[in-house]
Amino acid sequence: MTGSRSSDSPTPSMSPEASAGPAAGPPPLSRLALVALGLNIPCFLPPFTIVAAVLGGVAAWRIARHPSRISGMAIAIASIVLGVVLTAVCTPYWWHASRLMLTGPQDAIHAAYRSDHSAVRAAFVGEGATATDMEIDGFAQALRERYGSFLDARTERLEGDPPRQGRIWSVPYRLRFERASVTARVDIATWDEAKERSTIRLSSISVEEPGMPPLRFPGGSSTLSPP
Repeated sequence: MTGSRSSDSPTPSMSPEASAGPAAGPPPLSRLALVALGLNIPCFLPPFTIVAAVLGGVAAWRIARHPSRISGMAIAIASIVLGVVLTAVCTPYWWHASRLMLTGPQDAIHAAYRSDHSAVRAAFVGEGATATDMEIDGFAQALRERYGSFLDARTERLEGDPPRQGRIWSVPYRLRFERASVTARVDIATWDEAKERSTIRLSSISVEEPGMPPLRFPGGSSTLSPP
């Protein structure tokens, strides 16, 4: 028909810019890799660093499978390396600190009962670290005469954080002996003045019962006479 457009007439071609569509941006960073890195940097504690290394491995695996959809391989690898290194470096310190906070003077008292003077001194900072063999034996003798054989120690329940005086935490522990179970106040130092470095060591042990001579180490334990 006249005036009608032929169906065979060519259609105008689209410009290259129009046919290309919007330019694709870089793939987003892996959130899992970012979380893994974040667990390493502020915490430095083995439970978190272990999780960080595992999450970093998962993130790297996902990025390798879908490189066009997510990015951040360098962050994932950094999380793995940091997690492994920090776990290896910090685990001994963390394990010692956790055990000390849980059992307090348990290892030191056991060592004193065995007359292992070097082990007792190694558990302390300050005066306890330089205590004489006689002082250590006197404290062990006083405990043995009053309470019998030593069994174990466990932290007492606290309302809130333990009292703190400067770099000393004062924590109550329940000491179990053959003939009694008593509470002792144990001071734990977070700084070694002699070596000028951070530490987690015992500073003092004090067993005080009404009507009984106090038993303290270092300095001032009262040796009892047998009944």
